[in-house]
Amino acid sequence: MKIRKEMILVRKAIPTIIALLLVCLLTYLLFLDHPDSVDEIVQDILFSISALVLLAITIRFFSLIMGITRIRREFGRYVVDKFTHTINQCKPLHQSFGKKKKHAVILLHGFISSPIVFDGLLQELNDNQIDYHAPLIHGFGVKRVQLLFSLTEDEWVRQVTETYDILASQYEHVSVIGHSLGGTLALYLSQIRPVKHLILLAPAIFPCSTQRVHNLLAENKFLYALVPWVFPLLPIFDKMRDDFDKKTAEKYNLYSVAPTRGAFNVLRLQAKIDVKKAQYETLDLFYGANDMAVDGEKVWDYFKQNNALHRVHRFDHTGHNPLIDGEGDFAGWIVGHILREELAWPPCKCNGAA
Repeated sequence: MKIRKEMILVRKAIPTIIALLLVCLLTYLLFLDHPDSVDEIVQDILFSISALVLLAITIRFFSLIMGITRIRREFGRYVVDKFTHTINQCKPLHQSFGKKKKHAVILLHGFISSPIVFDGLLQELNDNQIDYHAPLIHGFGVKRVQLLFSLTEDEWVRQVTETYDILASQYEHVSVIGHSLGGTLALYLSQIRPVKHLILLAPAIFPCSTQRVHNLLAENKFLYALVPWVFPLLPIFDKMRDDFDKKTAEKYNLYSVAPTRGAFNVLRLQAKIDVKKAQYETLDLFYGANDMAVDGEKVWDYFKQNNALHRVHRFDHTGHNPLIDGEGDFAGWIVGHILREELAWPPCKCNGAA
């Protein structure tokens, strides 16, 4: 079947260029010397407004050019397909070992990522014949990159809830493992569906001094519309990545740009989190001491302040993803013990990690 290809530049950047030229023309015509027809104060106000609009359009233009250039470098010149095609290494993962059992696990990946981040854990699950399903969260891991501009937290919630309901109809118990955005989705899922083991790997919740700023960005409709329009794509520089192994970073980091609206939707999802409503038998928090994206210590404090039963696993030589960074094998081994219920629960009360 022949696939029709289109250029993102035509659909995104060209309208921005036209808007930029129109504003420049309007500004020029408006501020011709007409002292008799335009009051000086009104002229100054209009000039300020025009300057701000011009600045916003200019920033949007360069953000689009930067983002599209990076996307082209990764996926080729034509990256918009009539049909959505999943990138080969990003396909959903699933495994069932014969007869249906009492327990299955949902694996939820993070923002601008894919199920491939769990490949180090799969050996542990396969060795213990633990059934699992790792969906590709909508908007990620596909070559139709315009989906990056239309991500919604409601669609994410609908997808993971549907996945849970299908598994719950076949298994007696369902556990959920989530990393980053996937951790936030896993925690929210536990508010509306009961889970057996809730395992959160650096969940993207921000219970810190910036919480008010995050809530403002998530809940203010004007900022929610304006900021992603001005900054549609944000670059992810190498120095912003906290993976210790460069080869690991190259393997697991899907995009070199992040959609701003998608990041806002992570904040909107986080605003819906209420750990007191979570339904689980056990809850385990994993985080790396060198995580530049999520402050694991503050997430742990958040659980303690809300009297949530928890075990915490801190990794001193790990960044944002405990499963693929320096201590990934050890983290996977712990996850296997949790799923096999070989760790005591509730954990002993102590100051360190349980």
